[in-house]
Amino acid sequence: MKISIHIPFFNEKPEEKIKPLNKTKLFFLKKSLKSLQTLPIKKDVYVHCHNSFLKNKKLNCKLVHHNLSKDQLSKGYLTWAVRDVMEKQKNKYNFFMYIEYDILFNKNNFNYWLKYNSVLKNQKLNVGFLVLEKGIKDYYSFHLQNKLKEYIDFKNTKYFIVGFPYYCLWIYDQKDFKNFIKTKWWKFKWKGKNFRTFYGITEMSATGWHGLNMDRYTATVIPRVGRTLHHGCFVIHATNNYFYRKEKMRLSGRHVCKFKKDNLFNQSISEYVVESKSRILLLKIKFFMRSILRLFR
Repeated sequence: MKISIHIPFFNEKPEEKIKPLNKTKLFFLKKSLKSLQTLPIKKDVYVHCHNSFLKNKKLNCKLVHHNLSKDQLSKGYLTWAVRDVMEKQKNKYNFFMYIEYDILFNKNNFNYWLKYNSVLKNQKLNVGFLVLEKGIKDYYSFHLQNKLKEYIDFKNTKYFIVGFPYYCLWIYDQKDFKNFIKTKWWKFKWKGKNFRTFYGITEMSATGWHGLNMDRYTATVIPRVGRTLHHGCFVIHATNNYFYRKEKMRLSGRHVCKFKKDNLFNQSISEYVVESKSRILLLKIKFFMRSILRLFR
């Protein structure tokens, strides 16, 4: 069993330090690589870069250099250059992962995914994760906008539906990966937006094949174990640079780090109901009308 792990590393200003921890991107990359080394299977980690900064840094990974223009780099196309390399490896590994440089993913995360993926993939359910940031005392969910409420009951386990399944990484087994490559979602041929959501260039790449309104999974889910979510679903955003800006971001309409790690689902929960065709049609019409209105702005 072997996994191929790919990390894009855009590092235009190598010495620049990221607040609030005042550490460079290299510092966080090293933390991520150290965390990945705990995975309990053979692994090859590929870091994709655009300059010579990482050369001779003695990192536990393989470097892949890409020649991209300044404009391409600024728009985030390094995150898509990764896929050409991954596609050539499709017959060489059992598992494939894409992950951002400052996300800490360890053996507990992998074992959790491996266990539940074998249970859920044939049900068209994707095993999800939640990204955490450290507050003053507690950890907070970075992306979650509403507490988890709806669930699917399968083999005596409740699986909560993640409404916006974005967590800065994706991981699939070889079969799903090969099927992913055959879809339009693999190539940069879609605009990243649909009647459910909008993805930027880098977010499109990090979403993989489990984004909203894609065609592989019905939903992304996280199992409930006792009174909490399974501990393996939590990954750490090491730069931790959103919690301390959350009030400022809230004033601009962006909400981050709203809920503590131990308070992520409602007391009142309900079983998931698949949306009706009429509801989906209504959402598509609203999206179409918004697109038309933008043309006249």
